[in-house]
Formats: sequence, C-alpha cells, structure tokens
Amino acid sequence: MKPIQRSKNFSLIMKKVKINCLICFLLPVGAKSFAQGGKDLILTKDYQMIEANVTLLGDTRIQYKFEGEERINEMMVENIIKIKFSDGKEHVFKTADKKEKQTITEEYDYTFPPFDKDLVAIIPFNFYDESTGKSIGKSGLEVQEYIERKFINQTNLKVLDARETNARLMKAKVDYTNLDFYPISELSKYLGAGTILTGSVRFIFEEEVFVNQYYIENEPEIIVDESLEINEYGEIRHNTDIYEVSTGGDWYVDFDQYETFQTRTTLRIYEDGKKIFDMERDPLFKWGSQDDWEGNIQWLLMKSPYRLQRND
Repeated sequence: MKPIQRSKNFSLIMKKVKINCLICFLLPVGAKSFAQGGKDLILTKDYQMIEANVTLLGDTRIQYKFEGEERINEMMVENIIKIKFSDGKEHVFKTADKKEKQTITEEYDYTFPPFDKDLVAIIPFNFYDESTGKSIGKSGLEVQEYIERKFINQTNLKVLDARETNARLMKAKVDYTNLDFYPISELSKYLGAGTILTGSVRFIFEEEVFVNQYYIENEPEIIVDESLEINEYGEIRHNTDIYEVSTGGDWYVDFDQYETFQTRTTLRIYEDGKKIFDMERDPLFKWGSQDDWEGNIQWLLMKSPYRLQRND
C-alpha cells in the first residue's frame, strides 16, 4: 500500500489552521495583562490625556475602565495617537491609508517659523480632573487667553497671538497636555519664541453633605370650648371651658449638599530653554468652584519675574 502523498496546498492549509489557533489563544491573555496593570495613559488626537486601565486592544477600537468604575468605555483607534502602558511599554497607532502616509512624509519637510528671542508664547494649560485624568481642552484655552490679556495690558513684551501659538503647535503635532515628552528647546523652535509659559490646572471634584438636627418645642395651645345647654325647665346655661394642650416638641433634620472643587494651579516660565520660574498655588479656601484657577493665576503672575498686577 502506497503512503498518501500530501500536496503543497494541504500543508499550507494545515499551517494556517495552527496559526489561527495560536492567535485565538493569545488574545485573551493579552487582554488580561492590560486589566491587571496600573493606570495606562491614552493620548488622543484632540489633545486629551486619559488615565485608565486598558482592557482590550483591538485593530479598530480599544476598551478601557476608570479606576473604581465597572463601566466599560470604548474608543476608535483612529482617534488615538498612542497608549503608554503602566509597565512602560508604548503602542503607537498608525494607519496605512494614503492620507496618513502623506502626513508622515510632510513631517520631514517641516519648516520652523522665524525665531525671535524677545517673543513670548503662552501654551494652553493642561486643565484636567485629577481623580479621573480627563483633560478639559476648552478650559485650558481659557487660561491661555487670560494670561495673554494680562501680558498685553500690563507689559510692553512681544506676545505671540494665542491662535497663532496653537496653530504652530498643531502643525508640529505637539500635544500640550503632555509636554513632559518634549524638550523645551524644541518647543521654542516650533513656536519661534525665546520665552515660553506653560502650566496646568488640576481640580478634584467633591460633594459635601452636612446634616443638621434640631429640636423645636411646641408652645402650649390654649383651647376655648364654649357650649349652650337648655334644661327641662327651658333655662339656658352658657358654659365656657378654657384649658391648655401641649403635644410636645418635634425633631427636624436638614440635609445640605454642596458641590465643591479643590483647584491646584502650576505656572512655569522658560527663557532661552532654561527654567526661570516654577511655582504651585493651592486655593485660599479648601472649598471653591471650578473657576478658582483665576485667583491662583493672578497670584502666580504677581510672584513671577514679570510682577503682573492683580487687576488688569
């Protein structure tokens, strides 16, 4: 009896089956490893920095959970720049379409703006919730514009327009919510400015509930009971009874709920690539609002080398 001769096609089919089985086995293990780690850092293309636990890394989407929450969040990979995992490893997302290839090629043709050592550039502040790691880009732009107005109104320095600053950052693909990855010397070249102001506003949202119990005594109530009686002889008798009634006091409980923010603000100033100012400011009062950054910024600018006044 002749042995069965396996064709090349048969061997190829068997090889594909083995590879597919291996992939099916590895994917759950990879997902488990992400879930067991600490906080992972997700950098998005709209300048958000999300600290969470990545539980699924797929070809088209990821899944992640915030600490202390069971709800699973999803995000398409086309909206993500990269993920920095808690173990130090990084995953950079790249698409293979024609548009993305053109963008990568254009990076090599990047032209730096003219450099002016007397120009001051204010980078949007990283405004985020410290408890969740969620960045609020719009508020960061408000801080940037506020400082720009202070400099224009109170100094004779040359200040780069905020819109131009943000346009140059975007062209250079600089994520202002994660500036620790960029050397200050490179930021100066991207902005064409000798002086750079950066910083962050970190707030913690809190709910405070106050319970107040108090007792109110009921004052005795005077009851007047009047009646008329007619006896068998037709005589009318008028009776008046006056007496006091007291049912005792009552306990009352008040629940007062307040939404408060603890806000911590940081301001850093660099000149010619060197840090000349770095200070942090907590709010004067523990409880405040999300807009308490304005008072902190005013205080920090007064302490800075520019000594900007509190009032514009």
